[in-house]
Amino acid sequence: MSHIIVRFAPSSKWQVETLIAMLSIAGNHCDDSIACMTVSHVTESPLLHSFATHKLFRLLRDELPRVQIALMHVAVWCIGEYGDHLLHSCELDRDSLDVFQAVTVADILGILETVLKSHLATVLTKSYTLTALMKLSNRLSVGQTEFISLMKSFL
Repeated sequence: MSHIIVRFAPSSKWQVETLIAMLSIAGNHCDDSIACMTVSHVTESPLLHSFATHKLFRLLRDELPRVQIALMHVAVWCIGEYGDHLLHSCELDRDSLDVFQAVTVADILGILETVLKSHLATVLTKSYTLTALMKLSNRLSVGQTEFISLMKSFL
């Protein structure tokens, strides 16, 4: 299936949206290559960092506690890597209906804490989340104390 997405994709945005949709619908039944491909496509396209991170953040927030594990992992990874984009509104292009409002550091912290406390959180999930917290505590100019405090409570 993943080779079809790559071969017939009209745009990078479409590829990322389709991969995220696959993870959202059937993430627990997809092999690891779909999650890896999603992260790879987001990473390779700097113009999609903000869009993908906002979209994944909202999916994670809206679908917890019934979120697919693979989607949770990709979302947490993107939040850790590109979480600074969440602090600003995102509009992919002028013709797009995809406009995401900025979120607060407290919102980011809250979703990561919810993931850590989720009954779905595996050891791998907690590892991704603690790594995201470390990245954010270094990359964001606000909230370091809160991020570090949350990390300490799970170590």
